[in-house]
Order: sequence, then structure tokens, then C-alpha cells
Amino acid sequence: MDDASPRGPARYANGRFGPGHKGRPRGARGRMSRRVALSLLGHFEANQAAILQRLTQYFLTDYMGLIGRMLPKDPDEVDLGDLPPREAAITARAKGEVAYADGSDPAAAAALAKGADVAIVFATQWNSEGVDGPLALEGSQDALIEAVAAANPHTIVVLETGNPVLMPWLGKVQAALEAWYPGARGGEALAKVLYGEVDAAGRLPISFPRSEDQLPRPELPGLKNARPEGATTAQAEPPFDVQYAEGSDVGYRWYAAKGLKPLFPFGYGLSYTGFRYADLKMTGGQGLSVGFTLTNTGKRAGTETPQLYLASGPHRTQQRLLGFSRVALKPGESRRVMLTADPRLLMDWDEKAHGWKRDAGRYRVFVGMNAEDGALQGEAALTAAKRGP
Repeated sequence: MDDASPRGPARYANGRFGPGHKGRPRGARGRMSRRVALSLLGHFEANQAAILQRLTQYFLTDYMGLIGRMLPKDPDEVDLGDLPPREAAITARAKGEVAYADGSDPAAAAALAKGADVAIVFATQWNSEGVDGPLALEGSQDALIEAVAAANPHTIVVLETGNPVLMPWLGKVQAALEAWYPGARGGEALAKVLYGEVDAAGRLPISFPRSEDQLPRPELPGLKNARPEGATTAQAEPPFDVQYAEGSDVGYRWYAAKGLKPLFPFGYGLSYTGFRYADLKMTGGQGLSVGFTLTNTGKRAGTETPQLYLASGPHRTQQRLLGFSRVALKPGESRRVMLTADPRLLMDWDEKAHGWKRDAGRYRVFVGMNAEDGALQGEAALTAAKRGP
């Protein structure tokens, strides 16, 4: 949310709202930005509709605990407008009492969570241009989440990060929601997803590793000897070469090439309903297109993002995203979806000819929910092709 950057210790440890409190959430006016996309993460059962039933039932409770960085004016007279937009939007929808803790004391947060029907922990990771942040959440936030989850099995974690983070506590919480930094209307967007008013339609634009060991470069070359800010030229690290032996196998391609299974793959994201892929038809020749039937198998509307990937082609085996589409379906609705690959994405660079070329042959592709989900697989024969730079 727009409260993502650290603001130092909160001015209070605990505050409460009752159902009769009247106030207006700060930043709640106007329409929510349509650019906000939140990704629901977790290893749940195949029936994703159960996620909605599980999460939303927690919010129809008598007592909810919110844990994270907050800055109210007074712990005894907390006004709704004193809360960050995320807490304000959630509180405005609450059916019962809501209690707060700033998370600076894991034991106190766990005690609050133990008496609540549901506990929500907000975890943040500060990032900016020119800063390579660690994968681990800063401070003692992992320990905080562990303590709260141990006290309350109905714990949900909301991540406000600019990059992937490690989640050693994932198996102990009910769900994780990656909110990124969605801005001023992010609080309303978050509340709408948590309460099930809208589907969690976001999909990850980056893979989440299980550990630093899965990365091409667990340690950045030269980082230990980097020149500190304000250092003189004489103190600078001498120039050195960095060899990128992985070539273009970066991101999801790296995981595929090495046979690694990340914590969450590129393109991953759960929905409050389920989807079925069927009836793949492929067209080859001068270009590659695929058609398939996508069905909403649940009892509520939802949005799916089917993705088309290259698995292999003549003389090479390399995964590559070729196209995707965002499809909103009503309960039980089926729709024929067509995806066409950008011709350049099926080509290789020819240094001698100074242009792009595609070899004739058979190209194998798959369609699915993310970079690891090969729900539908097929191949098509393509003719040779060339194009300029």
C-alpha cells in the first residue's frame, strides 16, 4: 500500500475499534485504480473456491486482529482517519471488534492474535532505485509472523514488497497476499480482495525462489568491495569483468533450464474460483497460433490469465513466454480463447546476417496458468522466416 516505506516505531502498542465506531477511511473516496492487481499465493487444495469460503468466513467474525506498522494519534481515542488506508478500509467493513498491534513486540502481537478469530499480519520490505535488498524480510518480521501463526491458525500475511521475499512461515499461515506497492487506493483494493468482493486477479511478474541458492548469482560479484557512498576515486574498486554464463536463461528460463522448482513460478496467482483448460487446437505454417476452451468451474465470477509458452524448437530447448490473455468469466461460463505468438519471439538473432531468423521445423508449446503449468501441450510445424533488426 502507500504505507509501504518504513516510518519508524509506532506511537502506540494497541488500539481498538468497536462495531459502532463512525468515521471515514482516509483515501476511501473516489474510484479504485484499475491498475491495482494483488496476487493471492499459497499451496491450497485443487478446489480453489474453498479459498474464498475459508478467508471470507474469517472476516465475518466478532474479533479481528490487525498487526503491522501504524501511526494513530492516541491509543485511547483512535479515529478511523488516523489509520493507514489498508487498516482503515478493512476496519470499515468489519462486522465486529478490531484490535491492533504495531508488531514491535512479537509476544504481544501473538497474545492479541490468540484471542482473535482471524489475524492479519502486514509485512513490508523497503526498496528503491539503486538498492539491492535482501530476500529475507527486514528486521524481525519473519519471527513476528511465526509467533502470530503459532498463536492463531487463521493467520493471513499481506506482503508489501517491491521484489520477491523468502517465506519460511508459508506452511503455517492460511494465505499470503502479495500487494506490492499499489499506491493511494491500495487499501481499498486490499480490503475488497480479502473480503471476497472482487477476485484476486493479479499474477506474479517474477519468480519467487525457495532460497538464494536457486538464483544464478547468490552473491553479486564485487558487492563486498563496492565503493561506499561518498568515497573518493582512490577508494573505488578497480574495474573488473563479470561473466554472464547463463546467457538469456534468466528469470523463469533459469528455473526451467536447471530443473529447479521455485516457491512460486512466474505468472502464478490463485483465484476465488477454478478454471479448466480443454480442446487445444494449433495452427502453424508462417505463424503460430493456439485456440482452446477456458471454463470457469466455480460458483462465482473470476478472472484467469492463460499463458502460452514455447517449450522447444529446432536445435534448441528453451522456455519462452509467447503470449497471454486476461479473461473474465461468469460462473460456469466457457469461452474460446485464441493466442498468437509474436513472430520475433520464435526467432534467434543471426549475427552474420544482422537480423532475426527462424528455422523450419516443429515447435512444441504449452498453455497453462503459469510457467510451470502445462495444462495443454502440443506442437506445430513452422516454415523458415527472416526479418530485419
